Amino acid sequence: MLQKYPIKKGISEVVAYVSIAKNSDNTMIDEMQAQIIEIRDFDNKTKKINLANIIFLK
Repeated sequence: MLQKYPIKKGISEVVAYVSIAKNSDNTMIDEMQAQIIEIRDFDNKTKKINLANIIFLK
């Protein structure tokens, strides 16, 4: 999904997605299937985040 919808707003966008997932009944968080996400900070430097796999359900 990140290939189709890449993170554009940096860490704030990642935090927003995690917040939505934690407060929704239509998500699964699989901590056993983590993934590394690369984002750019305000200085345009690449940062890596190790994040649990978040699955948004219909």
